[in-house]
Amino acid sequence: MGRIGLAVLERIMAFKIDKALYYDVYKPIEKAEALGARYASFEELLKESDFVIVNCNLTEENKGLIGSKAFALMKSNAVFINTSRGGIVDQEALFEALRNRQIRAAGIDVMYPEPLPPDHALLSLPNLVVTPHIAASEELALMRNSTITAENIIEVLEGRPPLTPVF
Repeated sequence: MGRIGLAVLERIMAFKIDKALYYDVYKPIEKAEALGARYASFEELLKESDFVIVNCNLTEENKGLIGSKAFALMKSNAVFINTSRGGIVDQEALFEALRNRQIRAAGIDVMYPEPLPPDHALLSLPNLVVTPHIAASEELALMRNSTITAENIIEVLEGRPPLTPVF
């Protein structure tokens, strides 16, 4: 669980929820455990969660991670939220899960293509909220990104590798 996942967890725990589960390939995460969350397998997390919130990098290994199999494991009253990357979710599977009421609702801040065309099938669903990739537009995030960019420029100009390389 990275910085964003931990920030989301901190905010969720303020609501005094009964249980918070998390999944991470680097298990367990000490900071998450200290906040009161419990590590779960990916399948357990999907089966037990009322809200499934995805905050991870897109990699070849997790591309399409949330697809028809994942939606089939979720509760029928589950709400799915994706603020990571559009490629994490199989959007056709998301459409079917929402249309068939396999899950209750979803909120997505990221999608592919971005933005969705006005006639995209997902936009016709009453149980889906779509935002225009605004999660990173919060003031503190913009300041942090500006600082990291400046630090990376300095690192490269001084002959060192950037702090946050992009491959």
